[in-house]
Amino acid sequence: MDFGYRTWKPLGAGDTIYIIAPSNGFSDKESLLQTLSFLNDFSLSNFKVKIKYDINAFNKKDLLCPEKAMSTEASFLDVMAAFNDPEVKAIWAIKGGRLSLEMWALLETQAKSFPFKPLLGFSDITSLHLFFNRLGYATIHCPVLSYFKESPTPHANKLTSLKSTFDILMGKTPIVTYKGFIPHNKVAQDLIAPIEGILLGGNLSSIQFYDSVYETPDIPTIWMIETVDDYTRIESILEALKAGKIFKNAQAIIFGHLHGKSYSDSNFSTVQNRCELIIKRFSQKINIPIFSVMVKGEDSTFCFGHGDLNHPFPLGTKAVLQVGADKKTILTISSS
Repeated sequence: MDFGYRTWKPLGAGDTIYIIAPSNGFSDKESLLQTLSFLNDFSLSNFKVKIKYDINAFNKKDLLCPEKAMSTEASFLDVMAAFNDPEVKAIWAIKGGRLSLEMWALLETQAKSFPFKPLLGFSDITSLHLFFNRLGYATIHCPVLSYFKESPTPHANKLTSLKSTFDILMGKTPIVTYKGFIPHNKVAQDLIAPIEGILLGGNLSSIQFYDSVYETPDIPTIWMIETVDDYTRIESILEALKAGKIFKNAQAIIFGHLHGKSYSDSNFSTVQNRCELIIKRFSQKINIPIFSVMVKGEDSTFCFGHGDLNHPFPLGTKAVLQVGADKKTILTISSS
């Protein structure tokens, strides 16, 4: 089945990645410069890939939202510069946060003329993923650049390495395959024939905002959903999405982490069990196969979201969900 998506040309030695900050910034300039210096040295020495950014853009704070790295207008101009820079081959967010969706109105006027380049990140960056996936562009759901375990001060995703994302970006992993999912309702448990669709998803709150503004793609979709929201809000958002338009062509939904607890946190099991109950209750109300990742601590086969592990995967590309010979559900995602 051909869904007409556009993927990227694999990056190679000497190519350039542009760093953007469309959401939160750093509390002090010293931490920002330390992180940027680390990223430049690490990427160049390990992958022969150069890092580029506009340090002046990071200083244009939003007076109404001081935790943001820059104003919405400055973020838009920085993103537009990244896409239009012929030296740049990929665009990677340095942090998540909130309010990158404010850029949608500005992007509407220009984005269709942007040269195609992959966008990378997660959390609030979901707003940008959904926007560019809507245009038919492939992107990559992965940790933001300040969160990898190699980072000087990671806040999340502490067991996730840069290497797995670079392997996808540079074409070393043309097909991403993950297995080990828990089926939560009868249609998921009875799955026999493969399910195909364009893979979409990311942060739950961003998906809800998107559903309130844009039409749902009129193509089969598979959704991957994560969040770090309060569990009481998770249930209400899922109820709103169930009543909305976004899942009308959904062939399956896969939930990742719905919290940001570390495996070492004494409350991890309690919070994880609560989130699994939310998923199970939701799955009984909807006639779409519902799965979740099998969280078993550091030896988890596959996890994504704000926890310690955030395995990368392309968005806006073809995905196939099927039951393997070992009776385990397998997700295969094209990245080329």
